[in-house]
Amino acid sequence: MTDTSDVAEHEQWASGRMRWSLGALGDITWMVLPEARPFLVRHAKKELDSALERGTFLDVILESPIANHIGELMLQGMGDLPAGTDLVRRCETVMRRMFTVDEDWYQNMFRVEVFEYLLFRGWRPQLTELIPDTLAAVDHPDLP
Repeated sequence: MTDTSDVAEHEQWASGRMRWSLGALGDITWMVLPEARPFLVRHAKKELDSALERGTFLDVILESPIANHIGELMLQGMGDLPAGTDLVRRCETVMRRMFTVDEDWYQNMFRVEVFEYLLFRGWRPQLTELIPDTLAAVDHPDLP
């Protein structure tokens, strides 16, 4: 006999969406990056508090702060190499999954919110070694 919670969790993993959704990026970030969960809770709470205060329906939570936080986690991982390799690759997993949702939108978002931050700090050689395909997908002539 299969536990229904196991089935529900499997379905959520397969779809990349939770029953109570934080949006596409928030959901996959929650699933893959437990380190980001405290940030996501604070970020979602701001919207809950704001909607309560305004007396309105909930609005979607903004994705650019989530992407920026992923950049902070990647910087943390890059600064702790080789131990941080797993964190960097899990951040990449989130980004690659979002490319399947809307490739152009998320490539641009991650270029601005994650990779500009890392590349201007000189991490290109390490990123080229660790996540070459994702770096190539977001690379731009204006980036160092």
